Amino acid sequence: MSYIFHIIIFFCIYSMLALSMNMIVGLTGMFNLGHIAFFGIGAYCSALLAFQGFPFLACLLSGALLAGVIGYLIGLPTLKLRGDYLAIATLGLGESIKAVFNNWMGLTRGPMGLPGIPKPTILRPCPNHRRSRLFTSGGSSPTAE
Repeated sequence: MSYIFHIIIFFCIYSMLALSMNMIVGLTGMFNLGHIAFFGIGAYCSALLAFQGFPFLACLLSGALLAGVIGYLIGLPTLKLRGDYLAIATLGLGESIKAVFNNWMGLTRGPMGLPGIPKPTILRPCPNHRRSRLFTSGGSSPTAE
């Protein structure tokens, strides 16, 4: 059953990415190839914060906020481009972010990735951390203190 649940989760993630591509290309007509870079930025941000023991909702919002801020900063110069030039610029952005993720061994562990990301739990006290007692990112069960 956990394999099926894992497949459903990946299906939902890739569905969100497909819907974002549809919004960018279908509604605006701008051919953007770099939106996956912002997905990766948000994912690494939330995973690294979860390793530090931050609450799940804080990790989720921080990843979205960081990806949005970087997207805004990258969008300022690149959204003035049109057609093939925008596609080439965003393709270069996606590839450069991928290169950073693959080569920054101290932070992202490169191509090995980040194993052991804590499972998100909501409304469960976290016995190992003082920051949050209500929303946690640790997969542990509550214990008496």
